[in-house]
Amino acid sequence: MSKERNTQKQIWTDKEFAERLDKIRAKRLIAGKPIKNTGDLTKEMLRMPAFEDLERQLLDLDKQISKKLGIKFDGGLR
Repeated sequence: MSKERNTQKQIWTDKEFAERLDKIRAKRLIAGKPIKNTGDLTKEMLRMPAFEDLERQLLDLDKQISKKLGIKFDGGLR
């Protein structure tokens, strides 16, 4: 097992999301910027400012849901 694979974890994901990641990998290959595997692609995604914006949007959605349902989310989990 490669050193890179030791830092990766297999996860369940939505089929549509996995297909989008595969399309991104294919487009990068065509553009001459190949990526070894999906784990490396998701690692790149985490480092992008847009991912932080996405995270904020998802957390705001949690706040909206919690207000409607009267649920409090543990801040330590985020």
